[in-house]
Amino acid sequence: MLNIPMIGATALLMLAGCAMADDEQWDGAPRRGSGAYQEGYRDGYREGYRAALREAARGGDSNFPSNSGIRIRRALYGDSVHYCDFGRKLQAEANGKSSYEFEVNNRLCGDPARDTPKRALIEYSCGNRPVQRVEVGEEQRARLYCPW
Repeated sequence: MLNIPMIGATALLMLAGCAMADDEQWDGAPRRGSGAYQEGYRDGYREGYRAALREAARGGDSNFPSNSGIRIRRALYGDSVHYCDFGRKLQAEANGKSSYEFEVNNRLCGDPARDTPKRALIEYSCGNRPVQRVEVGEEQRARLYCPW
């Protein structure tokens, strides 16, 4: 058995540390800011981005646009002065579908303008396509459609 003085053991450990690559830590992981660390970060970012795109294409909940059907942007019912917003209700019923029809009447969100003809204004999109605007009179059927 070798009997190495304490100073010699410290020097040996220091030499072993010098033999490591400049961009590694004691545990073998890349040192933050090193080329290997940055490359790993970029690879992880790319893979996460691709996974989000795949999820969006399947119609999952993502911030990435996809062709996953109707997306209601705005829905109002009333006249030019008095109106109500039925956007959330329509989103719950129509979002994600390829088409959706409904009757335009006071059941959408009440009667915002009594004894006055009313109209529904709906703005929606289909995936990455431009926003579409539909305007339908009271007691008529509105049809929203996303061609695949």
